[in-house]
Amino acid sequence: MADTVGPRIIAIPRGFSIRRPKLSDADAIAALINARARAESGVDLTDASEVLRELGDPTRNLNDENWLVIAEDGSLAAQLQLYEYAPFTTFVFDGDVHPDFVGRGIGTFLLNTIEARARREMHRAPAGERVDLQTRVNSSSLAAHALLEEAGFEHTRNWRRMEIDVTSPPTPPAAIDGITIRTLTRGADERLLWELMESAFADHWGYAPMPFEEFLYYEIEGVKDFDPELFFLAMDDDRIVGAATCHPSRGGDPTLGWVGGLGVHREWRGRGIGQELLLTAFGAFHRRGHLRVGLHVDGSSLTGADRLYERAGMHEARLDYVYEKILRPATSQGVAASK
Repeated sequence: MADTVGPRIIAIPRGFSIRRPKLSDADAIAALINARARAESGVDLTDASEVLRELGDPTRNLNDENWLVIAEDGSLAAQLQLYEYAPFTTFVFDGDVHPDFVGRGIGTFLLNTIEARARREMHRAPAGERVDLQTRVNSSSLAAHALLEEAGFEHTRNWRRMEIDVTSPPTPPAAIDGITIRTLTRGADERLLWELMESAFADHWGYAPMPFEEFLYYEIEGVKDFDPELFFLAMDDDRIVGAATCHPSRGGDPTLGWVGGLGVHREWRGRGIGQELLLTAFGAFHRRGHLRVGLHVDGSSLTGADRLYERAGMHEARLDYVYEKILRPATSQGVAASK
């Protein structure tokens, strides 16, 4: 549904104020996000180090891409953050209202704020191309669904969190002729790994090119517990043709190993390389004493990634709905340019 008029300006609810975040707010923001997540599914989603990585992104403008809503008693009532990338055809946001303050009009205020902000910048998108606003909410959050739908958003696809128990030795990977698996060599492999992941994800839904410096920050330099021994590279001679980028914790849970990304170059797909990388990661986490391994996947993956994970024994642990609102429909000019 497209709405070219834009949102009606809504003031912040009485008794609340708004300010920009500081790095010192990381603990409070993580606590807020986890309070909302526990109310939905009983599981924490983040920790202060992960929030700090977002806030500390050198490309992030905290004065124009992040908002905090403060209650009269000084506590954090809500947070909102925007993600925008070239070519600025999709604006993605995350918003959380603390369970103690639900039903006070804060969610409506946040939606209004983020849409107005996106509309202000959507002129940066190529002429004639569609521009949309997206977010993800838990499938159990019926009130959030209703709020988004009332604001003109539509549920367009699903995002799955999948997990597997690795307390017992997982199935070892089968060898593939011509393919070897090794770990990351710092100072030598980073740019080649970035090139591989950009190529592997270029045909995925929602793909937006990530500059090398940003990849380096989010995958390596900005990660508190980064370990090169958990970055697995599939090699065909001296070429990286697939990779699994993993981390030893997620959401502050040291028993949960995390596969942040798994990609195989298009020309090498269909040979079992993705499964070999996945099973290699499972084995590494088991040997380290982890109890579970998790990852996120698009429920409508064009490459069938979710089916790969199911065949490897993973199950759905959480389901989020992707909601989308079209801010500017494509014109014939934009359609032609995209072909």
